[in-house]
Amino acid sequence: ATALDALTGTQVAALTTSALNALSTAQVQSLSTAQIQALTATQLESLRASDIGEFGATQIRALTDTQIASLTETQISGLTTTGVAALTTAQITVITEEGTPSEKMETFVVPMRTAGELMLVKSFSYP
Repeated sequence: ATALDALTGTQVAALTTSALNALSTAQVQSLSTAQIQALTATQLESLRASDIGEFGATQIRALTDTQIASLTETQISGLTTTGVAALTTAQITVITEEGTPSEKMETFVVPMRTAGELMLVKSFSYP
């Protein structure tokens, strides 16, 4: 176990953005579910897209709706195929801004084949 493994959620939330950005890829990948959930919006926004892209499926699923909403477009586009597949329907809703004033007035039901995997949708029609 490393010193990073021993950090509590409160301690992770208290890390400066500089300290967080000093973590190696391996250290970012080793963050636990509790540590991921303790990250503040400011901390997440400060992470490089490549760091977010290194999150494993378990880490992506651990992100709260608020945390997902705080990610930048660049960070979201940095997700690997595995990271994208790990998103739940609720998290995809946040990314697409469903339920906000900028939501398109059309509802899509995208069936899931297995947990975390969405079926291919060939097109959407917006009014």
